[in-house]
Amino acid sequence: MQCEYCGRALKPDDWQCPGCGAPVEKNKKTSKEQERTSEEKHVHQETTIEINPQKGNTVYRSSVGAWLSRADYGGFLRRTIALWIDLIVVGFIFAVIDSDELYMLLYCIYEIIGTSYIFKGTTIGRKAMNIRVVNSHYEPLTLGQAVIRLVCKGISTISMGIGFLMIIFTKKKQSLHDRLCETYVIRIRR
Repeated sequence: MQCEYCGRALKPDDWQCPGCGAPVEKNKKTSKEQERTSEEKHVHQETTIEINPQKGNTVYRSSVGAWLSRADYGGFLRRTIALWIDLIVVGFIFAVIDSDELYMLLYCIYEIIGTSYIFKGTTIGRKAMNIRVVNSHYEPLTLGQAVIRLVCKGISTISMGIGFLMIIFTKKKQSLHDRLCETYVIRIRR
């Protein structure tokens, strides 16, 4: 089996492409599924219909067919470490800059480019922590969505950090800015 986006070879148990991070569609019939009786298929279909993220279940289905559980979202500690790595990287790169305003501007540009489809939702820190930012369709953000997410991240910051602490208490591990922008931080399986 190959990834339909980048063409990389996939293992049968992959739920996400190790190359581009796209969710793997599991709709292709395997030999075991072909052996199931029509009654078993009917039960399987009922089970998938009952799984509903709006009712608080812990399993979610993306629009491209990948199943994600609570463990597949990037948690608070993982995201915090990724942020600190990014701040350190930007600090080393722009160490010669004496202006705090210019440093913040360069960090914002770095964050927008890293969050968008240009780098598939990963910055250096996120790549090190194996996480990626995606939209509600589990696809990389556009530049516009990345800008809006960064502005909303400011709201999480000025709320005395409460917006970031929401990651701990929400089922899909979303911060305030993720909820406002309908974005998710998912784990990348290697």
